[in-house]
Amino acid sequence: MSTVSNAARPPAIGDVAPDFELNDPTGRRHRLSDLRGTPVLLAFHPAHWDPSWAESLRAYNGLIANLPLFFPSIAPFQKYHLKHHAFQGVYELDADVPSLWEAKFIGHSAFGKAIWLLFYPFFQALRPMRMKEVQVLQKLEMINLAVMIAANVAVYYLLGPKALAYLAMSFFFSIGLHPLGARWIQRHYLTGEGEQETFSYYGFLNAVTFNVGYHNEHHDFPSVPWNRLPKIKAIAPEFYVELQSHMSWTRLFFQFLFDRELSLFSRMVREDRNRVALTDEVRPDLDAIEGTKPAAAKAPAVAAREAFGTTS
Repeated sequence: MSTVSNAARPPAIGDVAPDFELNDPTGRRHRLSDLRGTPVLLAFHPAHWDPSWAESLRAYNGLIANLPLFFPSIAPFQKYHLKHHAFQGVYELDADVPSLWEAKFIGHSAFGKAIWLLFYPFFQALRPMRMKEVQVLQKLEMINLAVMIAANVAVYYLLGPKALAYLAMSFFFSIGLHPLGARWIQRHYLTGEGEQETFSYYGFLNAVTFNVGYHNEHHDFPSVPWNRLPKIKAIAPEFYVELQSHMSWTRLFFQFLFDRELSLFSRMVREDRNRVALTDEVRPDLDAIEGTKPAAAKAPAVAAREAFGTTS
């Protein structure tokens, strides 16, 4: 390879990349030459303004992150999670709401609810079958499935069946049948008084779960990254301190198991989709800032809470 001899000439194929420095989100400075000998993926300005670039990079990163999880989950999550935000509680569009057969099958017993938590991925994987307007298998889902099959086969042949079994059991254990599994109950099950249907968790375990407990904040400001969700409550406590919340996932876990009044039927379900388009990008916080929707005239948290059906 040749070295760029003329600084005014743009680098050509085969040239050594010109050295430069950038700060990461924490303020730490990095120099490209310090990474010599290691693979480097550079995403410059096009990743910011070109939606196709940004979407491709998100998909690429998601597929990589999914590799050790045994089950193809990143593509379905990306698709159905946005629908959940836009159509919370709408039975035909919100895959977070248990299916009617699912709720009847599990019932009210502690044993049934324990089985549901243990095999939660299977139950959730069947819910898209009832989604009337959402295509179940799209291009990214097929790629996700193919990549995970290849990854699991590679683990089996290179590391052995015990390694693959370890990944599979880790995936299922990480989902539900332990106190952290209460996060599925905390978010939208009617565990408090009245009709509040979205709850946050403010316990210490947020520190090791990417602040997943800050769920009201997440619904109000879905464009805010996980590490800044606590700042939302700190900046605007008047919107959150009066809401019911949880401080212990362990307490909620056992409450769900042994309280026969609390079951998969304990959800708020609605039929009105409020004329929201299926392709809505669900960004009420950015819309409020940019003034692109009527909701921008209201306080962002209030507008989002009204749009999503959460209560104060």
